[in-house]
Amino acid sequence: MNIIRTFIAIEIPVSKNLLQRWDEVKTLLKDDRIRWVNDKTLHVTLFFLGDTPANLVDKIKHAVESSVQNTVPFELSLRGMGTFGDPNNPRVIWVGIDSCPPLIQLHNKVNTVVETFGYERDIRGFNPHITLGRVTKLTKQHSLKSYIEKIKQEPLLTHKVNGLTMYQSTLTPSGSIYKPLWKIELPLIADSNN
Repeated sequence: MNIIRTFIAIEIPVSKNLLQRWDEVKTLLKDDRIRWVNDKTLHVTLFFLGDTPANLVDKIKHAVESSVQNTVPFELSLRGMGTFGDPNNPRVIWVGIDSCPPLIQLHNKVNTVVETFGYERDIRGFNPHITLGRVTKLTKQHSLKSYIEKIKQEPLLTHKVNGLTMYQSTLTPSGSIYKPLWKIELPLIADSNN
């Protein structure tokens, strides 16, 4: 049986402001060891499936498509940066996402579908974010904390979500390579009361 590593996510473009702040962090931490994510593959993970039998990919697509058929496009607002892990020894540097009920609803729909294929919900719950880099070694913890504090309320991007994608993730020594397997467009449903 052919097994691939997959996840379902929302693609996120890079804005000028986000790129500028990201470049500032990269410059600040240039002497540290961080595997920065490719700016062409930014995303919000809705569900990380991990090992997935290849013959389930299309079945999952059809089930997700059916589940989200009445979901209308919505806006996400990205704001500030943060870290996961011990603040003095973080594992991940990320961009935050403002509270967004439609995102939570979409996440719940996707989770309900993949559970029917035997996958279990993440017990840590849903903490929507955009990963910018994975830290191997960090010596400028104080500088990073100060920078994060400085921009924590700064809007970095507003993005209209109009679809979701299943990716295949291939691990390499220089980081993960993502290949889209399918994309579902969210329908535009006209309000009949208008």
